[in-house]
Amino acid sequence: MEMVEKSFKPLWFKLTRKTFNCPQCGQRLRVPIRPGKTLRVSCVRCPAEVLMDFRVPFIEVFKWQSGKSLKQNLVDMHHRFWNMPLQHKIHVLLWILILALFIDSLLGIMMGLLHQATSSESLPALSPVIQKI
Repeated sequence: MEMVEKSFKPLWFKLTRKTFNCPQCGQRLRVPIRPGKTLRVSCVRCPAEVLMDFRVPFIEVFKWQSGKSLKQNLVDMHHRFWNMPLQHKIHVLLWILILALFIDSLLGIMMGLLHQATSSESLPALSPVIQKI
């Protein structure tokens, strides 16, 4: 069991922590990943402070404010999308494409199952005709 824990620990640290070098002194720093948050990281060797931004672009675009109307929320989403850097826009569009493909394949599977269920229900009605032949 200890062997599994030793092999899993580096992967766990890679997924839950981010390491980077201090921009002033080069000290290697490690911070926990906090999605949607901005952390202020202080270097242990020098007085430098760095802001680490862990915002997720997909979530940032589709923020919904309950006090606003549907139209105003859609206009705000539109503005947030066009004010994003190009790399984030591509990221959001790829996620939307993946989501659309997933929904399309899911609907295709459901329609196939529905077609199969309706065609198998009509077979018993035809069975006396088939037996006569």
